[in-house]
Amino acid sequence: MKLCSKTSPNSDGKKLEFPIQHRNYFQPKKKQTWFDKQDNKITGKVPDYPYANNCGGWTAGIWGYLVNAHREHDIFLVNDRLTGNPAYIGRILKLDEVITPERVKQVAKQIKAGMKKAGLPYWSCLEVNEKNTFHWNVLVRCPDNPENEKVISAVLRQSSGDIRCRVEKFKTKITNVSGLVAYCLKCKQPDNEGHRDRWNRKRVLFAKRTGLKKVESSTDFFKVGKGKIMAAIRATRNVENAAKTLIPSSICNVNVINPVLVEQIEGENFTIFLPKGTNGNGNAKPV
Repeated sequence: MKLCSKTSPNSDGKKLEFPIQHRNYFQPKKKQTWFDKQDNKITGKVPDYPYANNCGGWTAGIWGYLVNAHREHDIFLVNDRLTGNPAYIGRILKLDEVITPERVKQVAKQIKAGMKKAGLPYWSCLEVNEKNTFHWNVLVRCPDNPENEKVISAVLRQSSGDIRCRVEKFKTKITNVSGLVAYCLKCKQPDNEGHRDRWNRKRVLFAKRTGLKKVESSTDFFKVGKGKIMAAIRATRNVENAAKTLIPSSICNVNVINPVLVEQIEGENFTIFLPKGTNGNGNAKPV
């Protein structure tokens, strides 16, 4: 340790030695961030999405993110056809506090447990912003009525525990399923004003090695495994044709509410699926 000599007024003229204190020792540690700020200025088309294999994960740069986003978008649309184009309720769970990825995983587990208890199949997309806070875009497959809306809002609020949060509706005016999923995933899509990438400013990537899942869903949300759906999309290169190859068209056209394959009533040209925990009326069980 380096020492410096100074004269103290109470030391009778004797020189006392004091340790030198470095400035860097008193500087606060660098704030850790969970987002990766990248240049989102994209020109051209996403390369061969969603059929590319070696695109990396959600944190493998902007092109890796977009390929994964468009792939998840098409998988959702195929599943939507397989379940008879049901209704969805969309909500956003916003956390107003900066928390660690470990606590984010705990909140995600609570969301999954709460939706399972309520008997509601759901799909969620986790996002981070430049304020270092997280939020979930949640789509729940159920009839759009006030009772289900109250249950969904209660489940999301309870999932955050003691973390300050807000539950809001989607602010976008998009009503079709394809547009809502693209909004949640921030896919590269043009808009009516001539912009090639309408969600450019809202797209923020995760920092690497956070261990967070971008997309999660309940076990009963997808009628067929996502791997089988992706294989059908690669084979047909079309959402409608992929749905037809996975299940007969007579079943695709049935309007299903909460389609959990518990009981099947076979007919000559149709199949009816009775939903689990709803007594056939599609309403959620109280939490």
